[in-house]
Amino acid sequence: MFAKILHIVCFLVLLQSKFCIAQTTVPVPDANFRSFLQTNFSSVMSGNLLDTVAASNVTGTLNCHSRSISDITGIQYFKKLTIINLSNNSISTLPALKNFSNLQQLYCDTNQLTSVPALNALTTLQVISFKKNNLTALPSLTGLTNLTMLRVGMNNLSALPSLSGLTSMTTLDASENNLTQLPDLSSLINLENLYCGKNALTVLPSLQTLVKLQILICGENQLTSIPELHYCTLLKFIRISDNQISQLPDLSFMNTPTQVHLDHNNLSFEDLLAVVSNSNYSSTVFELFPQNILGNYADTIVKKNGQFRFKLNIDESVNSNTYEWYRKNTYISSTSSDLMQINGVADSDTGSYYAVIKNSNPAFVGDSLVSNMKKMKVAECFVSATISITAENISCKEGFRVTVNTSNLTGVISPLTYSATNTYTGESYASSMPVISRLPEGNYQLQVQDAMSCETTPFTFDLVSGSDCDPVFSPNGDGIADTYYISTPGRAKIFNKNGTLIQEFTTPAYWDGVDKNGAEAPSGYYAIIVNEKITMHISLMR
Repeated sequence: MFAKILHIVCFLVLLQSKFCIAQTTVPVPDANFRSFLQTNFSSVMSGNLLDTVAASNVTGTLNCHSRSISDITGIQYFKKLTIINLSNNSISTLPALKNFSNLQQLYCDTNQLTSVPALNALTTLQVISFKKNNLTALPSLTGLTNLTMLRVGMNNLSALPSLSGLTSMTTLDASENNLTQLPDLSSLINLENLYCGKNALTVLPSLQTLVKLQILICGENQLTSIPELHYCTLLKFIRISDNQISQLPDLSFMNTPTQVHLDHNNLSFEDLLAVVSNSNYSSTVFELFPQNILGNYADTIVKKNGQFRFKLNIDESVNSNTYEWYRKNTYISSTSSDLMQINGVADSDTGSYYAVIKNSNPAFVGDSLVSNMKKMKVAECFVSATISITAENISCKEGFRVTVNTSNLTGVISPLTYSATNTYTGESYASSMPVISRLPEGNYQLQVQDAMSCETTPFTFDLVSGSDCDPVFSPNGDGIADTYYISTPGRAKIFNKNGTLIQEFTTPAYWDGVDKNGAEAPSGYYAIIVNEKITMHISLMR
């Protein structure tokens, strides 16, 4: 009986052992990866199956570059590798790599990756390279303090993760993505190479702590300026071409530059003269031209026989420039300033104007800048026709609101300006809309002016308050009811309540509360007589 039991126990032990051994082998789905392992790591393959125990003991490098692999399943068992190179395949997904405690270099360039698994547990990583994939985001890099190189160019990244604490990094390549900004770079105190060209960057972060920086490439972005670089005393190579930079930082600190590309920006001779005056300047090192077309100028319409002025606002402080002026690619004239002026313009002057700017410095021989075009059209003034108004008395205190009807005007050039001028006081009320508000009663001349300074014939009208307005005025200088308007033409006499004549003048006119001796009339009740007839009684309040 004992022998029988022992036999059964041994059988179970052997069965369990066989079962356990079976569990250490797994299939490798991708035929090309399987073939690569069979050829280069035959000790880990049992036919078409991968021995996971054997794989977990493999050290060193696994390089399956350019093997037409699309599925890398199985690589997760090679946990002791120090270098993995999967570049130039068709891999779209990576398995979890969190247990690769010895991994130092990971290359996955030129694949079809859309995402990357968590990497921040791989604290031994020194190189991460995922160039030319379809990545839209990167995982956290926090804690990868041994990382010296991060290459993620030619993807679809719109942002980079925080780079804080990555003090060992010497190379950062994020070129050819969709980045609009870079993260804070102040931790990268050992960075030597920064590649961020061909993005949508509008500004660069401070580079003040990047004292070991040697190469800066940020061309083909939307940068308008570059931060101060004089902290980066080891800089040798700069490419900031194809941006919108209009002002340069000081570059005189570069002792022995190898290449400096400043072309295709918005730099004028004022900026470029500062560059060529530095002792480090060499025409074989610095690339300055061509520059972008400079300036932006609004189209304009000038009335016939009027004046056309085209001011570039370029290099106004530079006295060594010559400005060659063109209309429709036809040379007109040259000036030493950035202003071109035509008096008495005619129809033939209509066209697009621009300037070619040259500088007499020997460093610029054969080079020039070009301004943007300004289109000018010559037009006749509009046909002045009768204009009309509609007046509404808002209140005795608020005065009148006048609406102008310009439907009879033809050929006007917008925008229009509307102005009503009091013929007695000379005070003018203007508006950019065909409504003028808060007009006190009085006699006015209305004019409409268009963008070419063409004006309508003055239209004269009276504003007279109705009988419902209290005949009270208060000449205290607050701008409200300071005068009283007498609209009846003739000779006005003003008497106080005692019947004493205190003032007289020709009307229509305003009474400002002053007597004929120039003294202020006191508060009280007054009678106004025009042409020897009583017109109104009025109260003056101070």
